[in-house]
Amino acid sequence: MLMPESNTFEDSYAIQASPVPKETMVEAIFRAALEPSSDRSERDRNALVWTAKSLTDDVELERLVDAIPDLLWGPDYRRYSYDSCIRGLARHPDVQLVKRITSLLLTTRFDGVWSSSDHIGRRAIACYKALWAIASLSERGQSDTKALNFENVLKSSIFIGARNSDFAVYSTSARAIMQWSTFLAVEGRLIAARENLVACEGDELKGKPNSPKLEDVCDALSDMRITFYELDLPSTRGPHTISSLCSLIDTFLSEIPFRILLEFLCQASLDTPPYHLEETISSIQVSRPISGSLKATFESRAYTIVSNQIPRLNAASDGAEVARIDKCITELMLLLLPVDSYRTPAAITLLLNARTSDHALGILFLRSNIEIHLWESCVRTLRDGAKDLLQGQEEFTALWRLASIGLHYEALHDFPVRYACRESALKALSTAQSPLPFPLVTYSIIALLKVHALRFGKARNDGRGLTLARSRYIPP
Repeated sequence: MLMPESNTFEDSYAIQASPVPKETMVEAIFRAALEPSSDRSERDRNALVWTAKSLTDDVELERLVDAIPDLLWGPDYRRYSYDSCIRGLARHPDVQLVKRITSLLLTTRFDGVWSSSDHIGRRAIACYKALWAIASLSERGQSDTKALNFENVLKSSIFIGARNSDFAVYSTSARAIMQWSTFLAVEGRLIAARENLVACEGDELKGKPNSPKLEDVCDALSDMRITFYELDLPSTRGPHTISSLCSLIDTFLSEIPFRILLEFLCQASLDTPPYHLEETISSIQVSRPISGSLKATFESRAYTIVSNQIPRLNAASDGAEVARIDKCITELMLLLLPVDSYRTPAAITLLLNARTSDHALGILFLRSNIEIHLWESCVRTLRDGAKDLLQGQEEFTALWRLASIGLHYEALHDFPVRYACRESALKALSTAQSPLPFPLVTYSIIALLKVHALRFGKARNDGRGLTLARSRYIPP
């Protein structure tokens, strides 16, 4: 059947038109404004450059500085729309945004003392927050050209006395994230310098003299040590050989990230919660566990932090404060895992013995892989005949505490792995050659581990746990 012909223009248009409702002129403008456009991005960058260059007054510059954290992070989450714009302002030779922010921050110091004025204090806070936000643009995996170098800022006086100021909350995080960004910016140069030294050493062995200027490499490392002066890096004093400089570069590459994180965690565990604690910690990416050359330093600092904070944690009523300190301690504990070693770090032993909250210890040790490493370390020590290293009763009481708090966390997703480690520990403790040190504590640990075996057997609905529990592991 043929459709009737339309008699009017409107009828004809109605048949051919899209069913999508018409948009108003305002809606069309908004839609066009939100569509991605390289031309628009370029105009935005040019507009920001022009605006930044035209801000000659400190008050006007402060308004821009105050807006940067919201541009990049917003009130609730990370924003990426303005990354390239802000990075461009930081690198633009006619803008030098970071240098101008640093100069603005220095106006809040008078005769080397931070001003107590409310307005000046707000300016200082705005500057530190802006520097933190800009430095957060640098991420692991980016090219060296994207990571921003804050060497000149770190060498300036903007951090002198800041720890004791009213804005230490902001300066602590800003320093850590700028140190991390700077490391990412120079990491490629360090690797290239090392490769060049190795190549030159290879040429010499082949009888092709190709002597590098060792003094230049040493000077560059010395300058880097000044940049990271707070990290207490190894001395760069010579004389040096190609081999010793390669070793020094390797030390810088492996230790700087750990030292940045350690300094930040030490400060973050003190009285005031630092700005963007979680984001700063997650930005500083290190390979766990800690490198061997830093182990003694980390263990010492971690023990000091735990011993200082235990009284506060046990007495604190402020949940937010407890969560912050626990977060810092957890990060330290994860770095101190006893991998392929016989000793449990003293900080972990102290924490297990002295912290009164089973719930807090459960979150720390059982909802991470720390518990697994501790039982594996115990098994390794007894299996390899190194039980003489277990000299202190506190190490056994710490294992008893670990076994006891585990009874309250049976529904974890990885409980088969945990029970396997506990079962190995049960067998190792029960079959170790006599005499065992501190037998009363040891027998109590074995009893708790038997309870774990029974529970696991019940959960799996087999008789293995019952067999383990019935075995005559406890000497008569």
